[in-house]
Amino acid sequence: MKNIIWLMLCLGLCSCAAQYPKNLRVPDTTPLISFQDVLSDQKGNVGLQGRWGGVIAGVQNHQSTTEIEVVQFPLRNNGRPEVEGQTQGRFKIVVKGFLDPVVYQQGKVVTALGTIRDSIQGKIGEHPYLFPALTDVKIYLWPEVKEVEYIEPWPYWHHHHWYHGPYLHRVKVKKSK
Repeated sequence: MKNIIWLMLCLGLCSCAAQYPKNLRVPDTTPLISFQDVLSDQKGNVGLQGRWGGVIAGVQNHQSTTEIEVVQFPLRNNGRPEVEGQTQGRFKIVVKGFLDPVVYQQGKVVTALGTIRDSIQGKIGEHPYLFPALTDVKIYLWPEVKEVEYIEPWPYWHHHHWYHGPYLHRVKVKKSK
């Protein structure tokens, strides 16, 4: 009986673990190169896999490919970029074919899993910049989440003997389209 209880407890705890979206998952044994590692050794990591994310800064469609410029942010444990932190730079996602700039528009949050390729020479405004790049990618556009704060107007409505304020709550609301 004890074994069944332990098994149920372990399964319950495992089901609470954050997971990456299906198209961004890889086996645990797959080495993924971080964005910081590529910045320190741009040539040595070509051909290896990376999973990076951030906020889209722009989209350029070419004859046979599309380049998405992304402002990099560190990923949370579920793969969503933590856009409130410090960025370490920018990178490009290179996709074969056409991606609609209205769908992949500036300001949207994205995570990509792909193969690291040679860096791409470009510019940010007039400043020359060497963009680390991913190719053969799987892309996940995150739904927009808006955080709203509200204060309970009457704190004694749901008063508990063990809870004595402040009555500030944070609620995350997904924006529907």
